[in-house]
Amino acid sequence: MTEPRQSSLGLLGALSAALSFLLLAGLGVLRLSVVPQFQAMFRDFSSADALPALTRVVVHPLYTLAGMLVVLAMISAGVVLALRRDRSRTIGRALLALTPLLALSLGCLLFVGLYMPIWSLAGDIKP
Repeated sequence: MTEPRQSSLGLLGALSAALSFLLLAGLGVLRLSVVPQFQAMFRDFSSADALPALTRVVVHPLYTLAGMLVVLAMISAGVVLALRRDRSRTIGRALLALTPLLALSLGCLLFVGLYMPIWSLAGDIKP
């Protein structure tokens, strides 16, 4: 009699989860170290209403918190589904594969949002 095959995440799932956690840690470090410096700079040269909408969103603390919670929820759901033995295993593996892309996208949006006012000021300079 053969033993039932044990469920596992597989190499891709484990690497995706680990990469997602690393990206989340990086996003947290950026939020705690870089964003406050940009906020101080924005206070020095403009009012909060003059900032682009994306900048106002990414400097808000809830942006990072909500993004991190979504990524953690995707990792959790991906792991739970990937360990199952039915068709939902494929969905779990897809979630785990897409999670690092979401975390990376959040980081890219953070950088774009922070630099938008600077690019706007640079575009206003007339030679």
